[in-house]
Amino acid sequence: MIMVVMDADGTLSVDYEKIYDFKQGEVWRSSITPGTHIVTLTNGDLTWKQRIENQSGKQLLVETNLQEQVVARAERKRIARPAEISLADEKSLTARQGTLKDPRDGQVYKTIKIGNHVWMAENLNYTITDSWCYENSQTNCQEYGRLYTWESAKKGCPTGWHLPTDSEWSTLINNNGGERKADAKLKEGGSSGFNASLGGFRNTDGEFRYVGEDGNYWSSSASGEYDAWVRFFHSGSDKVNRFDYSRDYGLSVRCLQD
Repeated sequence: MIMVVMDADGTLSVDYEKIYDFKQGEVWRSSITPGTHIVTLTNGDLTWKQRIENQSGKQLLVETNLQEQVVARAERKRIARPAEISLADEKSLTARQGTLKDPRDGQVYKTIKIGNHVWMAENLNYTITDSWCYENSQTNCQEYGRLYTWESAKKGCPTGWHLPTDSEWSTLINNNGGERKADAKLKEGGSSGFNASLGGFRNTDGEFRYVGEDGNYWSSSASGEYDAWVRFFHSGSDKVNRFDYSRDYGLSVRCLQD
């Protein structure tokens, strides 16, 4: 069961299919299948989108103020985050930065030490079977890296590096203050230097979605027989979310030093 409260006129879509036209103050309730779903509320040019996980027998509540959400997102894009980093943070950031040259193709990636781990500070862009540039554009690969299925992601990192486990992702997030505080620190321009970019995804139908809005990162940890755990960043959210996706999705990859 899902319940949505809308504080302005608008339209509700679930998994990209239009479900309901709202009037201000209306409440909508309906059953949806268990699993991860994308709920989108729109009002004219304003859009609010969130992935939610529905477990059997559980009711979920989504409340939103579309105007506030979109204005806040625009403000985050307008403000240059590096200017918000203190001098002490800047010195620490410089000391923790490094580079990695991938011997397979010569590409050079920025790296960052966070806690006791060294991470790539850019998305992997190594060409391998079952990986794609967003909308098959090399320009997007240069900016956001490639999108990989789970199986290809596990094979994609260079020697001495690996696809992080779900637990290693949790350690990264906890080292940056937990799910809510870590969101701003780990996104591009944040004080951690991790610079999570929002490269969108490729769904199982081969459609590319939400570049510049969503950043979806594989872990090496399976969830059941067909899915795997993912860390999800969104331009309109202040929380790093944890979802399980079909292993056939094309998502971004960050490698972690062994």
